[in-house]
Amino acid sequence: MTAIRPFESFSSSRRITSHAALERYLTSALRITNNSEIAAEELTETSPNRQIRTIQSLRLSLQYDNDQNGIVDGSGDNSTPYQIYNNGNSLTITNRNGRTYSQESSRQWDITAAANFNNGFAVLRAGTTNRRIGQYRLWFTNSEGQITSETRWRSGAQLSDEGFEEIFSTDFDGDGHVGSPPVQLPEDNDQNGIVDGSGDNSTPYQIYNNGNSLTITNRNGRTYSQESSRQWDITAAANFNNGFAVLRAGTTFRRIGQYRLWFTNSEGQITSQTRWRSGAQLADEGF
Repeated sequence: MTAIRPFESFSSSRRITSHAALERYLTSALRITNNSEIAAEELTETSPNRQIRTIQSLRLSLQYDNDQNGIVDGSGDNSTPYQIYNNGNSLTITNRNGRTYSQESSRQWDITAAANFNNGFAVLRAGTTNRRIGQYRLWFTNSEGQITSETRWRSGAQLSDEGFEEIFSTDFDGDGHVGSPPVQLPEDNDQNGIVDGSGDNSTPYQIYNNGNSLTITNRNGRTYSQESSRQWDITAAANFNNGFAVLRAGTTFRRIGQYRLWFTNSEGQITSQTRWRSGAQLADEGF
């Protein structure tokens, strides 16, 4: 940080002969680091004519957005108007009539972020009441910060679906990712021909096919999971006649040790099935 010379350095050997010259000197000497405001209090210079020139206060200000949410730090507090941070400058958010907004403007929401959007800005208002926690409304402004339109209340999932996670760099739907989660390739670590984890709870069963997954469906598009039937679980799938054979193992006391087969086409759609068979029958049939 460049030091400011002591005020005594303004001597007759280095006269500053005008108010403007004194301001230029101070402005060039002051350097701002972490403080947003520095005041030079009542500096006095005696001219040869002994005229007293006084600067009551010289204020140099910079705007900050240390949390990088697009809102000027400290704006909105108490009755201070909310301001958008725009490349080191501030834009006060107003409506068409010039009204400004702060934390005192509404009990239902606080402004929590702003971001560039369509040659202006999108301003995020987060719900603060019990009814609105986890819900959001958006203002859209022009390049000067004047509101031009707004949305109704939306859930975090809706904002995510509409692409606002990337715009605000915020995980609105709570899936641990900003934007679409990375695509996870299907796995078949137990090598039973069924995608690992598919069928669990209400997740549809899927056939593992050379690194890809095929959801098992009937002709009407219905899918199946462990919740589909109390009589069986799908335990394996294998290539069969230009499609797949899908093994269903009995789970009730009556069906333990018995099996039924589905036969599917190459897309995983069921085309036919067998009756219940014993393990011995399946062995005899070459399965």
